[in-house]
Amino acid sequence: MADCHGAPVAEFAPVGTPTIALVGAPNAGKSTLFNALTGASATMGNYPGTTVEVSRGVWRAGGATYNIIDFPGAYSLDPVSPDEALTRELLLDDASGNDRPDMVLAAVDTSNLARGLYLVAQLVEHPYRVVVVLTKSDVAAKQGLEVDPVALERELGVPVVTLDPRRRDIGGVAELVAKQLQQPAEPVRDTAAGDEFEQADARFEFIDNAVAAATVRDEHRDTLTETVDRFVLHPVWGPLIFFAAMFVVFQITTTVAAPLQDALDAFFTGPLSDWASAGWSVSGSDTRLSRAWLSTG
Repeated sequence: MADCHGAPVAEFAPVGTPTIALVGAPNAGKSTLFNALTGASATMGNYPGTTVEVSRGVWRAGGATYNIIDFPGAYSLDPVSPDEALTRELLLDDASGNDRPDMVLAAVDTSNLARGLYLVAQLVEHPYRVVVVLTKSDVAAKQGLEVDPVALERELGVPVVTLDPRRRDIGGVAELVAKQLQQPAEPVRDTAAGDEFEQADARFEFIDNAVAAATVRDEHRDTLTETVDRFVLHPVWGPLIFFAAMFVVFQITTTVAAPLQDALDAFFTGPLSDWASAGWSVSGSDTRLSRAWLSTG
């Protein structure tokens, strides 16, 4: 929808429309997914009482309408920044407020799976309907990594779907969302006993098991770093590459720096010396003294 000047106009869903929170770590593709879902119907502004920016939009899919709130980027629900503090407040501390979501879409970077799953591990300990959206699978593929969404879903206990929102490839998520909204909002996993450190250790173990079960690495495909290391750390080629690099550095130093040094030397002993001598002569100072000072200084 657009106004008479062609600018997009924000849309508002009817009262009672299900609200979906879009969460995830920074740079996990969360905002790209939000734009793919809402198109040009989004509004952006600071959340009331804070300086943290929150985007809202309307998503229409499969004959249904949803409110989408793009929460600030967060690695976990243990806040160390204003963004994470607001995410925790809206999801946990103010769970009975008007902005409590009916469902959470968690965007997880496939190429950094373990880092993105800590937030998911915390979410499934609370009464929320959760769907995990794997993004950047093409980046992971370039690193020789492949994540099996079926295996990951089995380990996490919540639906998992792989999407490429950068190409507007968001098929499949609408069906999962509609299905999950029919399910009760219940914790999938109990919070581990003990203090916060013991709980964190339990989550990391949960994540490690999930990553190990769902990740397939192409052992025959090396990353760029591994390819470079194979040569520069080789017992024969490594030293040869090192000495060749040092030779190139030496040649660059002599061919580039030497003419510059000659030019500076000519400037100081030529025009600058003459200008200084002329200045000393005008001031009545001894020219021989000035030339001696310039030649030694």
